[in-house]
Amino acid sequence: MFDNGSIIDLSLTLSEAQAPTWPGDVRFQTHVTSWFRNYEAFGITIPSRGPFQTHSIHMSDHTGTHCDAPAHFVPPPDSGLPHASPAGHMTVDMIPLTQYMGYAAVIDTRHAKASDQTNGTITSGMVAEFEERHGRLAPGEIVLFYSQWDRRYQGGGGYYGPLDIPPIEDTWNAPTVECIEFLIERGIKCIGTDGPSIGPANDAQPVHVAALDGGLGIVEGLANLNRLPPRGSYFIFLPLKLGGGTGGPGRALAYIANEGPGAM
Repeated sequence: MFDNGSIIDLSLTLSEAQAPTWPGDVRFQTHVTSWFRNYEAFGITIPSRGPFQTHSIHMSDHTGTHCDAPAHFVPPPDSGLPHASPAGHMTVDMIPLTQYMGYAAVIDTRHAKASDQTNGTITSGMVAEFEERHGRLAPGEIVLFYSQWDRRYQGGGGYYGPLDIPPIEDTWNAPTVECIEFLIERGIKCIGTDGPSIGPANDAQPVHVAALDGGLGIVEGLANLNRLPPRGSYFIFLPLKLGGGTGGPGRALAYIANEGPGAM
């Protein structure tokens, strides 16, 4: 099925040298737990466990390309907290994989220039303009917001914008709550962004709550959205099945079928 087309990797690379970290969160770290033979590191002999090598990994469940489970921003119903609902019990291991699989509508938001800690620059009007050019969004589709923000991850710096240390004035584009509500009305089942968060830097909660409590899947930290057409690619994200996870790092890809017989 996938031989008659192209696979585009939409994932960020995780490494100690490359993966930035949300301020206050744990840094991505790897450690050699075994190598092919005993070896010296920092004056310590690391014993080999056999003719193979293995690494341990330490990271947040919101590292790199990842999804947000409802439990990330929606409190459980018995918490007594604002915005509490039954969705707050849903962790990443409970989400059907089909939530993150579907035909993609890639909306170019580069012209929606975000300023310092903006409250959101992607509006329902921008989505409506996309529909005028490329057709009405269909129920079950996945909307991906393309802004080229992933270039900052790939070495440009300032990936977390005003939240970085030191901070920068620019920040990523994010949808408004009204835009989220518009997408839910259209029957969209998942949204994604090449920014680090679907919510704006100054207050991410309202957008997350509106999306997650409204049944939308969220995938953040995507890459290479510039390689996708506005319509027609098939998007897949497969998160790690983390029991009780508030999010799930994983691998995102898109399949672009060739024209003609056998196309998906």
